[in-house]
Amino acid sequence: MADRLDLAQEATAYQLSTALLCQRAIKVEEAKEGPIIVDGKILCVDCRKEIPVERLAAKPDAARCCPCQQRHHSQVEKSKRR
Repeated sequence: MADRLDLAQEATAYQLSTALLCQRAIKVEEAKEGPIIVDGKILCVDCRKEIPVERLAAKPDAARCCPCQQRHHSQVEKSKRR
Protein backbone atom coordinates (compact mmCIF):
# COMPACT_ATOMS: atom_id res chain seq x y z
CA MET A 1 0.00 0.00 0.00
CA ALA A 2 1.32 3.44 -0.95
CA ASP A 3 2.17 5.91 1.77
CA ARG A 4 2.32 9.71 1.51
CA LEU A 5 5.93 9.71 0.35
CA ASP A 6 5.16 7.27 -2.48
CA LEU A 7 2.17 9.37 -3.56
CA ALA A 8 4.23 12.55 -3.46
CA GLN A 9 6.98 10.94 -5.56
CA GLU A 10 4.44 9.71 -8.10
CA ALA A 11 2.84 13.16 -8.30
CA THR A 12 6.22 14.82 -8.75
CA ALA A 13 7.23 12.35 -11.47
CA TYR A 14 3.94 12.93 -13.27
CA GLN A 15 4.32 16.71 -13.12
CA LEU A 16 7.89 16.51 -14.38
CA SER A 17 6.91 14.23 -17.26
CA THR A 18 4.05 16.54 -18.22
CA ALA A 19 6.31 19.61 -18.13
CA LEU A 20 8.93 17.89 -20.30
CA LEU A 21 6.30 16.82 -22.85
CA CYS A 22 4.93 20.38 -23.02
CA GLN A 23 8.44 21.76 -23.47
CA ARG A 24 9.11 19.32 -26.32
CA ALA A 25 5.79 20.20 -27.96
CA ILE A 26 6.69 23.90 -27.85
CA LYS A 27 10.09 23.20 -29.40
CA VAL A 28 8.45 21.18 -32.19
CA GLU A 29 6.05 24.03 -32.91
CA GLU A 30 8.93 26.52 -32.95
CA ALA A 31 10.86 24.27 -35.31
CA LYS A 32 7.88 24.13 -37.66
CA GLU A 33 7.95 27.90 -37.92
CA GLY A 34 11.67 28.27 -38.58
CA PRO A 35 12.93 29.10 -42.06
CA ILE A 36 14.27 26.42 -44.36
CA ILE A 37 17.84 26.99 -45.55
CA VAL A 38 19.08 25.14 -48.63
CA ASP A 39 22.38 25.95 -50.35
CA GLY A 40 22.51 29.25 -48.48
CA LYS A 41 19.05 30.28 -49.69
CA ILE A 42 16.26 30.92 -47.19
CA LEU A 43 13.05 29.26 -48.34
CA CYS A 44 9.46 29.89 -47.30
CA VAL A 45 8.11 27.13 -45.03
CA ASP A 46 4.83 27.07 -46.97
CA CYS A 47 5.58 27.44 -50.69
CA ARG A 48 9.29 26.49 -50.54
CA LYS A 49 10.24 29.42 -52.79
CA GLU A 50 13.17 31.64 -51.91
CA ILE A 51 12.21 34.49 -49.59
CA PRO A 52 13.06 37.79 -51.31
CA VAL A 53 16.01 39.79 -49.98
CA GLU A 54 13.71 42.78 -49.37
CA ARG A 55 11.53 40.68 -47.06
CA LEU A 56 14.56 39.41 -45.16
CA ALA A 57 15.93 42.95 -44.87
CA ALA A 58 12.64 44.04 -43.28
CA LYS A 59 12.25 40.89 -41.15
CA PRO A 60 15.47 38.87 -40.90
CA ASP A 61 13.81 36.00 -39.02
CA ALA A 62 10.98 35.60 -41.56
CA ALA A 63 9.92 32.00 -42.14
CA ARG A 64 7.44 32.85 -44.91
CA CYS A 65 7.36 35.00 -48.02
CA CYS A 66 4.88 37.92 -47.91
CA PRO A 67 1.98 36.19 -49.73
CA CYS A 68 2.26 33.07 -47.55
CA GLN A 69 2.59 35.17 -44.38
CA GLN A 70 -0.57 37.07 -45.28
CA ARG A 71 -2.42 33.78 -45.87
CA HIS A 72 -1.10 32.36 -42.61
CA HIS A 73 -2.09 35.49 -40.68
CA SER A 74 -5.62 35.35 -42.17
CA GLN A 75 -5.99 31.70 -41.19
CA VAL A 76 -4.80 32.39 -37.64
CA GLU A 77 -7.23 35.29 -37.30
CA LYS A 78 -10.12 33.16 -38.59
CA SER A 79 -9.33 30.39 -36.13
CA LYS A 80 -9.27 32.90 -33.25
CA ARG A 81 -12.81 34.04 -34.12
CA ARG A 82 -14.26 30.56 -33.83
